[in-house]
Amino acid sequence: AGVSPLPIVLAKTLKRNKIGAEIISSELNKKACEYGEKNVRMNKVLEYVRVLCGDSRKLCLDLSKKKQRFDYVFMLRPNLEDTFLDSALKVSKKGTTIYYHGFGSEESVCDEILRDVKLAKRKISKLDVRKAGDIGVKKNRYSVKFRLEN
Repeated sequence: AGVSPLPIVLAKTLKRNKIGAEIISSELNKKACEYGEKNVRMNKVLEYVRVLCGDSRKLCLDLSKKKQRFDYVFMLRPNLEDTFLDSALKVSKKGTTIYYHGFGSEESVCDEILRDVKLAKRKISKLDVRKAGDIGVKKNRYSVKFRLEN
């Protein structure tokens, strides 16, 4: 989550509409975590956002062991081979909406989602795919929204 811009915007929107929620912002970079915590304080959303510094894969495993599940998962992940989707699915329940960022062609991004969902023995709704930017020649970033059906 870097310095937590998305969690802060979400928290401010929820706060303005008087909707309670718990938002976990995870980041591997310690300096980014420090700035994320500072941003959360400066934006007065401490009651909504908890910044956790560390590996998101381990974080999801720990939360899963505690039976914690989320209604929404935002995966603004780095451009790496690992999709991290298996970790996100561990903290998701029936009805969870996942916002996933993938890199490559639209087809390859959809294929990696369908592959990981199948491996986890989960079912999902139709993929809502949107181009979110260019990162190279014929290589794009896609934002994909889907909902878990089991």
